[in-house]
Amino acid sequence: MTEFLTAQQHQDHLQLTALGFMHRHQARFGNDHLLCAASVQHLMDALDASQESAENAVIRAYGELRYQGDCGYLDLTLSTGHLAVLRNPANHGLYLLPVATLMHHLVDRRINQRLYLAATH
Repeated sequence: MTEFLTAQQHQDHLQLTALGFMHRHQARFGNDHLLCAASVQHLMDALDASQESAENAVIRAYGELRYQGDCGYLDLTLSTGHLAVLRNPANHGLYLLPVATLMHHLVDRRINQRLYLAATH
């Protein structure tokens, strides 16, 4: 009997595969940008994932790999397409960041890169 995966199950599978690849190969790459690019390519080659699906899965996996346990987070319930709301549970702070400001400082300067890691540990 053939089992079909839902879209969410497929994305979860891609994310777990990407996370496993990153754990196994992080020492091989000189920086996180190269690790993420190789992870995207791995998902495309090994699982025939589209570039968009592979990038989405790698972004989520990268968050798990590098930032799990950090105290601050993006509050998706308050954020909109034009405003990112960050929460800091340690001091109960809310930080409102216009997406236009983020685009100007982080994205506009990297015109030729499709996937860019703004900051790493």
